[in-house]
Amino acid sequence: RFTAALRGDTGVRHIIAVDPASESDNFSIVVLAIHKDHRRVVYAWTTRKKLHQKRVKAGSTTEKNFYAYVARKIRQVLAAFPSERLVMDAQGGGRAVEEALHDEEKLEEGELPIWQTIDPDPKARKDSDGRKGLHILEMVQFANAAWVAEANHGMKKDMEDQVLLFPDVDVPLLGLSKEMDAQERKTFDTFEDCTLEIEALKAELTTIVWTETEGGRERWDTPAIKGEANKGVKLRKDRYSALLMANMTARTLARARGDVEYHAAGGWA
Repeated sequence: RFTAALRGDTGVRHIIAVDPASESDNFSIVVLAIHKDHRRVVYAWTTRKKLHQKRVKAGSTTEKNFYAYVARKIRQVLAAFPSERLVMDAQGGGRAVEEALHDEEKLEEGELPIWQTIDPDPKARKDSDGRKGLHILEMVQFANAAWVAEANHGMKKDMEDQVLLFPDVDVPLLGLSKEMDAQERKTFDTFEDCTLEIEALKAELTTIVWTETEGGRERWDTPAIKGEANKGVKLRKDRYSALLMANMTARTLARARGDVEYHAAGGWA
């Protein structure tokens, strides 16, 4: 058993995934802790541009630029959960966030720019490969149908095999954390917020529907519901998307390292 966390355990590897949507959907961060025979969802956080504007008005942040604000949040999460990989959707504002992560004008003392990972293939060389900084960022193309299919089938298998695990809701710990937050006058990004975000992630996962097009392409999406004026409204799936990227990255890195694959009940394949 384990609970959500605001900091990572020493000696545990982490993967951070970001879905950069921010208008109709949430900007979402999900963190996986990589253990020997399983992976744990330990942290989740979301925001939107409207929520960011409310925080600016409330004085909880002085950063008015949204992309600089979320880039700062990503750095805070990296500091709390030292990670071997930061993975992000290239669409929906992903490129703008990527630029903010290596904007030297926004760096604080001791921080390094964050760049894309370096591909060992000389033919895949990027201009950023020689830049000073942390080369841990991987940009994902959700338009790649093969990647999406493999990621979804892999995540489904990992949940069924109890390799991808979700935290318990510890009610006494929630109560204690609320008291401590009240004493410290902490109103944002609390342990309760993190716990509720992961519960919202679980709820999103239950809404995902698999379909297949006439051309044989698989799709994973949320159903449309009736909104105002009977207009069709899509349920959000941004937390799910972040988890999908994190888990697929964990699988890919495990294969690259030659790790033994897992099977049901946390044993070895």
